[in-house]
Amino acid sequence: HMLTSVLIQAPSRRGYAWVNVKSSPLLSPDDRSEMLRALQWGRLDELPTEPRFVRQNKGRKFGDLLWTTGPTKIASDRFVSVLEESRATGYSTFPVEIENPPGIVLPRYHGLVVFGRPGDDCFSIMPGEQHWKFGIIGALLRDLRAAGVDDFEIMEDSSAAGALSR
Repeated sequence: HMLTSVLIQAPSRRGYAWVNVKSSPLLSPDDRSEMLRALQWGRLDELPTEPRFVRQNKGRKFGDLLWTTGPTKIASDRFVSVLEESRATGYSTFPVEIENPPGIVLPRYHGLVVFGRPGDDCFSIMPGEQHWKFGIIGALLRDLRAAGVDDFEIMEDSSAAGALSR
């Protein structure tokens, strides 16, 4: 049977690097939550500097999606390339810098915003919100796999649309 869509997320299991935004210790909790909100939507004009992330755990493996402990999504160059080549709908990207080791920028990662609705190739599971999980259609999953881009977690093999109709 044709896979309609799946929910995917960054791998967070043992061995995988988790990253978190590096922010000034001078930020008040309110300012920090404002910053994180702007960041998850890629609204860089509202941020004091281009967002920098640092590794937060001992994980050494950097996947095609990076776990950020929140709704901000980070995708590898090769993941984004497949979205571009497939002319996928429902997403946008923004520049981010990931330091690993500290002070050294790891190339080839982008911030990823998923704003699509069911019917788009990439879709949000909470319309109007960002979430660490998001949906992609089966055809896009096949394109990703065909390109060897598979370092992310698939949440469910049933139609993700079911999760949306609750």
